Amino acid sequence: MLTTTGVEAERNLPYAGLQRLVYPVRAGVDALPAPQRDALRGAFGLTDQAEPGTYLVGLATLT
Repeated sequence: MLTTTGVEAERNLPYAGLQRLVYPVRAGVDALPAPQRDALRGAFGLTDQAEPGTYLVGLATLT
């Protein structure tokens, strides 16, 4: 089970809460299908790509 706690200072940062939530399982990002992997990396600012769509980020999170 994954849990997280929000940080008020990050309230205006898109995907900050999601990044905190999936941080413990971040090694699994490499196993995702390429579009999902790229979307999650983009959401977390790990690539230079434009901000990904929320649907694809959500799908990557669920996968």
